[in-house]
Amino acid sequence: MMKKTFARFSSIAATSVGALVLTASKVSAQVNTNYAGVSDSLGDKDLRETVQDGIKVFLSVLALVAVVLILVGGFRWMTAGGNQEKVESAKKTLVAALIGLVIIFAAWAIVLFAFSQIGEATDTAV
Repeated sequence: MMKKTFARFSSIAATSVGALVLTASKVSAQVNTNYAGVSDSLGDKDLRETVQDGIKVFLSVLALVAVVLILVGGFRWMTAGGNQEKVESAKKTLVAALIGLVIIFAAWAIVLFAFSQIGEATDTAV
């Protein structure tokens, strides 16, 4: 009974959508050829600066996640209650988060170095 009802409902829905698509009238799009205000809304920031800012935001979020993982590992260790398995799990979390934080800071330094070198090579400091 349920399958018949579902099949009937889906066929009615498909027919309705098909009818709407086939009988839809032509859409009248507005054509705006006034491009005077386009540069005001887009800004005048260099593409490299925008990419560098995006990378900085991404790495900042990753660093925040690593710090939260360090806090979680510390909390797990404090609440382990002497259970060696929980202590080992907390240690693994702390070590992994610290390694991740070091990698994030290294990536940040590499990005800053690479963009400064690109800026010097093209005579445009970022």
